Amino acid sequence: MGLGKHEEHREDRINLVYLDIGNKRKAWADLHFPLIENRTTRQQVDYWLHSTGICEPEIYRLGFEHNNCSGGCVRAGKKQWKRLYDLLPDVYADRERMEEEFMKRHNKRATIFKDESLKEFRFRIETGSLSKHYYDEPEGNEQLSFECVGICDMEN
Repeated sequence: MGLGKHEEHREDRINLVYLDIGNKRKAWADLHFPLIENRTTRQQVDYWLHSTGICEPEIYRLGFEHNNCSGGCVRAGKKQWKRLYDLLPDVYADRERMEEEFMKRHNKRATIFKDESLKEFRFRIETGSLSKHYYDEPEGNEQLSFECVGICDMEN
């Protein structure tokens, strides 16, 4: 797992999530956290990437805090989804399509947000119905309000 040393607090929770999945499936993942284990800083990672000529992922260059799910993480807040709509509309459209297909397949309303679907949220964006809150730049670590545990593909 690519958690930085500043994310040590997440290691135990992620181990527990994968242990629970392993117990249910009778197949366990062998998790490693090399950046935490080696006390690697973000600056060291950035320096290494730069020195090897590896470009920073586009999602970071666009200002996203996490490089998870191309910016369309189901655990992200609406402000990040607004940013995704603005900067990567194809990714937003794909997630909206997936949400619609899931609801059709299971014949029930099951949305990423508690109170509206991605389609309904897009309608509010396109009609200018969102509050000013969605147009302000994030403050401090506001985007860190969600935590990816990397299990989306495992749950299928």
